[in-house]
Amino acid sequence: MTATGDLFGLRVVVTRAIDQGAPLVAAIAAAGGTPIVLPLLELRDPVGGLQHLSDELRQLRPDDWLAVTSPNGARRVVAAGPPEPHSRLAVIAAGTAAVFLDAGWTPDLVPADPSSTGMVEAFPPPDGSARVLVAQGDAARPTLAEGLRKAGWRVDTVIAYENVQPAHDAAAVSLAAEADVVVFASPSAVERHVGLVGHTPVVAVCIGAVTAASAASQGFRVITAPAPTTDALMAAIRSVRS
Repeated sequence: MTATGDLFGLRVVVTRAIDQGAPLVAAIAAAGGTPIVLPLLELRDPVGGLQHLSDELRQLRPDDWLAVTSPNGARRVVAAGPPEPHSRLAVIAAGTAAVFLDAGWTPDLVPADPSSTGMVEAFPPPDGSARVLVAQGDAARPTLAEGLRKAGWRVDTVIAYENVQPAHDAAAVSLAAEADVVVFASPSAVERHVGLVGHTPVVAVCIGAVTAASAASQGFRVITAPAPTTDALMAAIRSVRS
């Protein structure tokens, strides 16, 4: 940490899983800030591994849809082996699409509004006997599946990964209680932070509208990052002082 960085003196809690939060932690430190590493989620394969996901993918027909709601889910779909021939693919946002593009699978639908509600609104009308398989985390909200069912689609869900709370570090929790900013990437992180630390710090930098709404409901002053990238998060953190 240097006294010349534009984040000098700013204490920022990073609640993402360690592997996902590492680039942001490094960027905060490089800008003179003090990163406080407090991972509030750990992503694991479902009990029994990816076999159930793989089985569900193999049952998809070319006219069916696969809907994936996060990059984490996308990575596990790719690892489980996407069906051949590919079904139609809907992804929630550019980050999720990038995982599939790297694997050679081009999404058929990416909603302009990167949310479950936006995906429901962007989905075409039900198509004959085709169905939608939603691959998501175990803590995912039912918004997408319920919305598609209301629209007339036959919908099944499959757990692609589990979101568990890792053992917390007491020293990091104490430091987090005195911090200036906390970074949230999911509503579950907001809930876990409040349970461990309380409602401090007062400024929450959030990824996504759903996470921002969750933080606002808990009394945080919210800044929503325009994209889930390190550069966008850093810009949002810097705006705390503007």
